[in-house]
Amino acid sequence: MSVVPRLLGLVLAGGGSRRFGSPKGEARLDGRTLIERAARTLRPVCERVLIGRAPELPDLRPGQGPLAGIETGLDRAIAENFDAVVVLACDLPVVHTATMVRLIESWRESPTPRRTVAVPDDPLQPLCGVWGVETRTAVGGALDIGARSAIGWVGDWPAVRRVSAGGLSDELGLGPGELLANVNVPEAMADVRGLPLPPIVAVSGWKDSGKTTVAAGLIAELVDRGHDVAALKHGHGFRFDHEGTDSWRLRHEGGARRVLMTGPEGMALVGGWKRGERSIASLVRRHLRDADIVVAEGWRHGPWPTIEVRADDGEPLYSAEVGDEVRFVAVVAGDSAAAAAGGGPPRLGRRDPRLSNILADRVEALLL
Repeated sequence: MSVVPRLLGLVLAGGGSRRFGSPKGEARLDGRTLIERAARTLRPVCERVLIGRAPELPDLRPGQGPLAGIETGLDRAIAENFDAVVVLACDLPVVHTATMVRLIESWRESPTPRRTVAVPDDPLQPLCGVWGVETRTAVGGALDIGARSAIGWVGDWPAVRRVSAGGLSDELGLGPGELLANVNVPEAMADVRGLPLPPIVAVSGWKDSGKTTVAAGLIAELVDRGHDVAALKHGHGFRFDHEGTDSWRLRHEGGARRVLMTGPEGMALVGGWKRGERSIASLVRRHLRDADIVVAEGWRHGPWPTIEVRADDGEPLYSAEVGDEVRFVAVVAGDSAAAAAGGGPPRLGRRDPRLSNILADRVEALLL
């Protein structure tokens, strides 16, 4: 699919919650309901997000299970000229926006994406996936003959693209079974607490494009609005520690795994890599997980919602290279704002005095 697809987000939240004992979509994890968390996961990659329950989007076939909820979402998507429905059950709270980006990438690689479903595999989980609108007939036909289990039906369907759940988990620094952990009973809430990552937005661009200025302005505006913001900086050519310094000696002569240096003006943690550089998710999980949001400068090719900064309008978009415009929050380029082309990300002027405010508005709307 060469143009930017129109994606409708659907949070599945209409189940009976019999095992949970109360409406599980309203259960809170880290201060948000499970429904709110799922909607926040979908917003950065979807044009609109709907909650699959009455009164917003009641099932066309009440009491027929999640497959009926997907059918209802596909009907709405067709009526409003969307290309696909991006589905996430509210009881899968560890799934991250980055997971949905990877599933959308796989779906778009299909020769016939509108007739394709892309879901995690091993374990198969169709309640976290991308459903092309032309699957509506097959879904309705399955329900007509009594299909209730989305997993059982999708498992035998040739239109499914399967994305390794192991690979998706590794990207988020999660162990086996953690990404798709399901909270069907209240006790399961304790099992997933601590696993979800905070929202991450990357500020990326070529060297000397001004991305640090954009990132600093965004952070300042978010902090002014009361958010706890952490930052992560990636660099290719600078060293953190040098031979002969006290911290270097403690690590290289003494063998310390990490050295925490403190002083009146602050602190710094210095360490090394045993098996190559860690992923952004692993770093956030280990060091920055308590933030409301992480602003990461760099990480050009990651699956994170991204603000791209270009030095001038003549530089190519990253989206043209990676073919994944859906993950872009905005493009900052040129002197003034311009309309988004072909359904792509909004373009904002680099020198607009309102830039930080506009970016913070967009980040809040999509991620917070």
